[in-house]
Amino acid sequence: MKLPIYLGATAAAITVLGIGLASISQPISAPAAGFLGWAVSPYLGLMLLTRTARQKVSIITIAILTAAIAGFGIWIYVDSMFIHNDAQSALVFAVVPLWQWALILIVILLLFFNNLRNNFKRRKQ
Repeated sequence: MKLPIYLGATAAAITVLGIGLASISQPISAPAAGFLGWAVSPYLGLMLLTRTARQKVSIITIAILTAAIAGFGIWIYVDSMFIHNDAQSALVFAVVPLWQWALILIVILLLFFNNLRNNFKRRKQ
């Protein structure tokens, strides 16, 4: 059940890394590598989150989250770097991962409170 999540997150990370490397016009520098690492970090976080998930509801939620984050991220990167390219297009490598991490943290909190509620119900019975 977890393998499609790993494959999807890995494919998205490789795609984002490829878009970033294709859009660099000079040899890669340390700041560019930092931004590419920051752009790939939500997908690595999703893989770590998948590794720790135990319940089926959590795994399904993480699968949906991975698909949404990967689709949103790749769409924004392609749109800003290849379709509507302008002087500020490279800023997506700083902003998009921030929004992706925000969504990941919101879902983590929802899953945490859901698990907490389920554990409380089990103890009460």
